[in-house]
Amino acid sequence: MIKLTFANSRLKRAYIALQAWKKAIYSDLHNVTANWVSENVYAYNGILCTPTHDNPKLIVVLGVYINHGDIAGYLPVELGLLTDLTIFHINYNWFCGIIPNSFSKHQHFEELDVSNNRFVGSFPDVLLELHSLVYIDIRYNNFEGPIPAKLFDKKYNVLFLTHNRLTSEIPDLCEWKCGKASPPPTPSKSYIQPPISKLPPSTPPTPISQSSPPLTPSTPTPPTSTLPSPTSQTLPPPTPSKSYTPPPTPTPLSQSSKLSPPSKEGKTYISPPFPSHQHQLR
Repeated sequence: MIKLTFANSRLKRAYIALQAWKKAIYSDLHNVTANWVSENVYAYNGILCTPTHDNPKLIVVLGVYINHGDIAGYLPVELGLLTDLTIFHINYNWFCGIIPNSFSKHQHFEELDVSNNRFVGSFPDVLLELHSLVYIDIRYNNFEGPIPAKLFDKKYNVLFLTHNRLTSEIPDLCEWKCGKASPPPTPSKSYIQPPISKLPPSTPPTPISQSSPPLTPSTPTPPTSTLPSPTSQTLPPPTPSKSYTPPPTPTPLSQSSKLSPPSKEGKTYISPPFPSHQHQLR
C-alpha cells in the first residue's frame, strides 16, 4: 500500500474530492484528467492552487478551470470538501445531473459557471446560501421551474439564466439593485433657477379699437432697375467690310437691242446697239 504525503490537511481533502470527481467522469476525450493520480494536487490539469485567504503560507485549491474540455460525467457530493474553492468554471462540457447541496460549504465561493452543459432539476437553491457569490452563469442547461424570489434580494455582478426552462417574472432592475425607486435627478449646481416671483411680468398686447380704421395693405413698390431700357439704345448700322464690293447694277436693254429671231440659214443676226438715222450702211 502506497502511503501518500500531503503538505497540509486541506490538500488532502482536495485530493479526496478530485479523485471522487474523476471516478464520476464517464468520458474524457482530451485526457484533461489524465494526470489526476498523485498527491500533487497543485499539478493537476485545470486545478488552480494558491495561498489560502487566512494563511499566505498555506497552499490550497482555489479554482477549477476545465472549460471546453468535452468531458461527460456528474458532480459528486465530495466536491464539498473543497472548502477554499473560490472559482468553479466548467462551461462547454457534457456534465449532467444536479448541483450538489454540498456546495453550501464553499463560503469563499465567488464565481460559478456551469453554462453549456446538461444539468437538470429545479434552480439550485444551494446558490442562495453562498453569500460571497457574485457571478452566476447557468445558461444552456435544462433547469426548470420557478426562479426563487430570494435570488433577486442579492446583488450580483453577472447573472445569466437564459436558455433553460425556468419561469417567473424578472423584477424591475431598479428595485432589484436599489430596493426602492430612485430619487428624482438633482439639478446641476452651475444653474439655479430664479424664483417665479422675481421674474419680470410680461406686457399684454394692446387691443385694437373698433373705431380705428381698418388697415389697408400697402402695394409693394417694384424695385427700380438701374439698367438702361433696351429701346433707348440706338445701334449704328453695320459697316460693310472693305473687301466687299457690291455688284454693278445691270443696264436695261432697249427694244432695238433685243435679239432678232434666227434666220433661216441658222445664223443669228444682232443689230447694232444704238442705230442712228444719220449713218447708213455702206
